[in-house]
Amino acid sequence: MHRRRALAGLAACGCVMTAGCLDTLVGRLTTHTATPVEVREAVATEQGYEHQGTDEDVREETVARQRVEVTSYAAQYERRSTVPGLGEVRTSVFGAASTPQVSLLGTQHNPIADLSTRELVDEAQETYTPLSVGDAIDSRTVPILGHDTEVETFEGEALLTDGLEVEVRIDIARFDNADDHLVAVGVYPELLSSERERIDALLEGLEHG
Repeated sequence: MHRRRALAGLAACGCVMTAGCLDTLVGRLTTHTATPVEVREAVATEQGYEHQGTDEDVREETVARQRVEVTSYAAQYERRSTVPGLGEVRTSVFGAASTPQVSLLGTQHNPIADLSTRELVDEAQETYTPLSVGDAIDSRTVPILGHDTEVETFEGEALLTDGLEVEVRIDIARFDNADDHLVAVGVYPELLSSERERIDALLEGLEHG
């Protein structure tokens, strides 16, 4: 398995404009804001996951003389379990992010939508550090926000605590909803056989808007 680069950010974007429209747009600030995506509180509680917070990421760039501000959101959850000899430790994590679809002059752009699922998994490794990700080994369909969504599963290894390395599974789902692109990732020990069902419940319990 290969150790990949850490998560750098979910919301950097660039927008290209035609020269004929530039003069009237100089100095204007175009804003694009995603709608936060989170797991319903009752669902997270029922599955034993605790909300660690929802981060707002605001980025501003100047592209072709137009300033573009993009706001994205990322919600993080974790589940703690009692491990013999170690006590209570974090064993599973789940995250969901929303980034806006940027539309300028008829061109749609979203930096996350442009990435492959493999690239997203490589970028998401900071969620469960240190983590190394291997190959895709399985896929399934889960209903999320009215969409029958493919969830891909990758194998991996992660440091649980105090030098204890365990085999893990990384589940990732991605789809468009309303005007945003959504990505959800779950990481959990392979030995916790029931955790896949918990991840599915969190995915089905997502709220967006």
